[in-house]
Parts: sequence; C-alpha cells; structure tokens
Amino acid sequence: MDRRRFLQTASVAALGAPLLWSPLAEARPKPPFPELLLRGSAGAIGRAHGKALAPQIKDNVGFYLRWLAGITKRDHASLLRIASGFAAPLAAHAPHILEEIKGVAAGSGRTLSELLLVNARTDMLVLARKKAKRRQPKRVQRSRAAPGCTALALVGRGRSGPRIALGQNWDWRSDLIGHTAVLRIQRRGALPLVTFSEAGMVGKIGMNRRKVGVCLNFLEHRDDANVHSYGLPVHVLLRLVMEQPDLDHAVRLVERAKRCASANFLVAEHGARGPRAVDLEWTSQRVAKLWLSQGALVHTNHYVAGAMRKGCTSQRSHSTNNRYKQATARAVASSKQRDPVVRMQHILADRVGAPYSVSKSSVKGSRSQTLAGVVMDLSSNSLRLSSGPPHLNAFKWRPGA
Repeated sequence: MDRRRFLQTASVAALGAPLLWSPLAEARPKPPFPELLLRGSAGAIGRAHGKALAPQIKDNVGFYLRWLAGITKRDHASLLRIASGFAAPLAAHAPHILEEIKGVAAGSGRTLSELLLVNARTDMLVLARKKAKRRQPKRVQRSRAAPGCTALALVGRGRSGPRIALGQNWDWRSDLIGHTAVLRIQRRGALPLVTFSEAGMVGKIGMNRRKVGVCLNFLEHRDDANVHSYGLPVHVLLRLVMEQPDLDHAVRLVERAKRCASANFLVAEHGARGPRAVDLEWTSQRVAKLWLSQGALVHTNHYVAGAMRKGCTSQRSHSTNNRYKQATARAVASSKQRDPVVRMQHILADRVGAPYSVSKSSVKGSRSQTLAGVVMDLSSNSLRLSSGPPHLNAFKWRPGA
C-alpha cells in the first residue's frame, strides 16, 4: 500500500471507520492500534483526539486514578488537585501543549485536571507520593511502580548508505490493552510527527518528518526526593522532543527544561551529519549523556552513567539487568548483519531469561506484559509495530511522519 492511500484510510479511521492499513487487511479488518490523522490548531488537534478516543480516555483516567491512589494512598480528589498544578508550567513553557490537552478534555468530555493527570502520570509518582512516604513509609516504599521497557538504537547499512533504527518494547499494565493509538499530528506551523501513545496523552514513542525520534525508559532516582515544585511532565517532554528539528536541539531542550521527575530518553536522528543517537539519563536535577558507539546503544530501567548510578532506586529488579545484558549481547552478536531494522525486530522478540525477558508475555502473578513493539526506521521515515509481545505478534509496516 502506498503512502497516499495509507494516509487516506488513516483519515477515515479518525472518524471511526475501519482502517485497512496493510496488504494483510483482509485477514485483520481492524488494526490493533487505531490511527488518527490530526490536523490544524493545537486545540483542534486535541478536540479530534478526544472525540475519537473518548471511551478509551475515560478508561485511562479511571485506571490512573486507581493506580496512583494505590501507590500514594491519596484519594481521587487530592490527586486531581495535585495534577491541576501542571497547568502553570505548561502555560509558561509549552502553551500549545496545554491548548491541545484542553482540547482532548473537551473532546472526550473529561475535565482538564483528569487529562493533566494522565499526561503527568509519571511525575505524579514524585509529587503525590512524597508526603505519603512520610505517613506510611514502609508500605509505600514497597510499592514498585517501575514498568520494564527495553530501548535501543542500531546503525547498519542500507541500499543507499548508512541506516539507523530506533525502537523499544513498551511493557506496562494489561489494563492498557486496547487503550493506545497511533497519532499522526500535523499542527499548523510545526513539523509533522507520528507517535504511538496512550489514549489521552499528547505523545510517547515517536518521530518527526526530519527523522528525529525518541524512546522512553522509566527511571527513579534519589534526586527526586528534593523536588518541591512542578515542572514539565515526562510525556510532554517526549512530545516536545518530537517537535525538534535535529538531535542537538532535542538535547538542549531536555537539559534546559524545568523537570520534576526522572526518565531516560533515547533520542536518535538521521540528519545532515548522518545517523546519531544519544541516551539522556535525567533526574529533576541533572542530565547525563551516553552517546552511540560501535553501532549500538541499549537502555532499560536503571542508570548506566557513572555519575547517576549511586542514587538509582529503579535497579532492584532482576528484569532490568537481564534485559540490558541480553539486548546488548544480541546487538553485539548481530553487528555483522547489515539491516538494523531486521536486527532490532529479532532483539525485541528475545525470550532469554523469561519471565524477565526483553519480550514479556502475561504470566500468573504479574499484571504487566509487553503491550507493543515499536521499530522506527529513521533513515526511510517508516515504522514497524507489533501489537503485543513481539515473540507472539509480527511487526507490521506503517509510514512514518
């Protein structure tokens, strides 16, 4: 299917009609991830997003209220009051994102505070849990909220020269199955971008038409114990990275941003200087950079940079260490293979060390699994998506931004 026909069917899908998105559409008439083509002003984009995904957004609001309440021991009203505080930094530093979130709220029939909570769900763990730790330290400290994502960038050779792939598995709670979407955002006066995201969120994993892409790993650090004020939410920063014209602008954006949580952004591009990638391990207080070397860069859910390791509080799981070692080993072992896109798909389907493997199935006693595999071929501006664990679900091609 060519790009023009694909985008025509994507526009229809935004209105609720079935989307025929691959040559295998006859066998699977509805895609695993709905696809929306969103154009116009920030407010118009938000309203269309909210209207098209209203049922999923309602469910996501409910899930994150329950999830955060269980971790922080706060009631829903208290959580929404805290979430409302993110409006001020958004108005000051990303007003178009605030306008878009307001549009999502209006289109879906939810409140602004509810959509701020969804978009700041990672940061809420810091701002809402801080006081709860003092009230019930043992119980809350034992509540581990870290999902297990594996992200990587690989450089190889294509028919016309160097080629770079960027991607990850997104591991999270099974409650989110059927509550994600691919958003093609073409805001007036801005770079077109495509992002795989949770319904109601302005962005997560994605790339823009200038071949700049970003992936995400959840991290926790002791630096965040000293956070006393709001910043830009993690998922808003992901979206802002996707709006940057090149990797250098993306790095400066994260370094200069007012932050209130921790995360890892794996950012890559295929620009004028060729394929490049960097890991940005950051907290509310500082940023460490790990640059691509020897054609591969891997990250999971613990800090790797020496200056950051001491304060890491998200490295206690065997899962993150096993996934990091296995993905790195696979990247090195496959380095002689030319095609980084094919290599990445195989690595993201790896099952060594299950249930602590790169690709995770739903298992008894665990409420999380790999919900999606995302491979971005930045060099050719295209995507491959797996609906569920890649070892059980094939990657399907989609156009990029």
